[in-house]
Amino acid sequence: MKKENKNQVYFGLTNDIIFGWIMKSDENCLAIIRAILPELNITSIVHKEAQHDITPVTSARGVRFDAVV
Repeated sequence: MKKENKNQVYFGLTNDIIFGWIMKSDENCLAIIRAILPELNITSIVHKEAQHDITPVTSARGVRFDAVV
């Protein structure tokens, strides 16, 4: 009989490090985007970038996207 590990931690796509690691692969990235947006019939990825920052001007608050595809 196997012992069950009750201290097991789940790291899903909401974990920033895991999300970045998964999205590095073109195959994984394409599969996730297809699952989220099946009606678009996406066939390939031309460009992808993780942790993309946009700051319009130095004095303004910026935005960080987890992924830009």
